[in-house]
Amino acid sequence: MDSSNGLTWDSLYNSFQDAFRGSVEDIQNKQQTNLSLFASLKHAGPIVDIGCGRGEWLSLLRAQGFEAYGIDNNPDVAKRTADTGVQVLTADALDYLATLPDNSLAGMTAYHVVEHISTEHLLQLSVLARRLLVPGGILLYETPNPANLRVGAHTFWMDPTHQRPIPVEFLAFIVGSAGFTDMSASYIHPSAPLVSAIEQPATEVEHKLNEIVHAVNGALSGFMDYMLVARQIAQ
Repeated sequence: MDSSNGLTWDSLYNSFQDAFRGSVEDIQNKQQTNLSLFASLKHAGPIVDIGCGRGEWLSLLRAQGFEAYGIDNNPDVAKRTADTGVQVLTADALDYLATLPDNSLAGMTAYHVVEHISTEHLLQLSVLARRLLVPGGILLYETPNPANLRVGAHTFWMDPTHQRPIPVEFLAFIVGSAGFTDMSASYIHPSAPLVSAIEQPATEVEHKLNEIVHAVNGALSGFMDYMLVARQIAQ
């Protein structure tokens, strides 16, 4: 006997995002600074946001006059986001991107997506980005930071569709293997320190204690996410 009443994980995912991702306004406040990365690309072609979720990033881009659209394979999520007025395609991202011509995108972004997909699909997505981006175009990946042990061991697993945490070194290896040579990583979204350092250490012991405090804070309450940005150079 089916007691689910038609309830599925896809249909629950909108509620899950609302409960655990943070408010739309909070996410947009965090993403706002990324707009400057794309400033020179406003008229270079569309920006596609993979796994666009609630469309926070798409709404920011639209408000700034960028041509942008999203792709999400969850029809419930895509419908809710499209209802906000942004353009969203319900599709498998790899299948859709494979149909696009070379050098047809100004940007490709994926906020908290790469941890949901297999290594093979991550490599395919990165190879597609290398083919599709115009010279100067940007690939942006944001993902949880497993170097923060509380993230890697606990909060990461709050989402059962996460496959595994991705260290920044490995993500850079994949993106570099896809052909990108101009890339940089930055740690973002700091959390409050667990332990306070001695403000004016006066002795060698106090200096050593501060070193331990900084190490503990970095491991247990460091940056919650990181962002890898790769820029397309002329092929």
